[in-house]
Amino acid sequence: MMGRKTSLERYRKGMTINIPCGGEFGDGELLGILEVRRLLCVSTRETINTDLKAIGLFGRDFLNWGEVRQILKMRLFLSLRPGYNSREMYLSLNDEELNQIFEHFGINLNAHFERIQQLHRRTKQQKIA
Repeated sequence: MMGRKTSLERYRKGMTINIPCGGEFGDGELLGILEVRRLLCVSTRETINTDLKAIGLFGRDFLNWGEVRQILKMRLFLSLRPGYNSREMYLSLNDEELNQIFEHFGINLNAHFERIQQLHRRTKQQKIA
């Protein structure tokens, strides 16, 4: 039995880019790193690169919605206690512990994620019109 392919390799101007296939959210739509940065209001390239390295997504040119959700979850965790919460601390927590932390601080991850998806849809429609 063959496993499902998780990414495609394409070549652009002599460079290899990895394009992830499908995703658990949305219709398998892919977002560029710059678009993800804009949607999550990350101001510098270094910050998004550090986040991607921590999660293990560095070097990817495109992300699917499931990966954007992972980055959003980490950014929300880091914003709860700036200077105290770290990427290493985030990686050491499991999903249940993260959900308890978000619940304690009154953060609805799904609402934040839905807002980002709506913002993306609106900007996409404005570009078409």
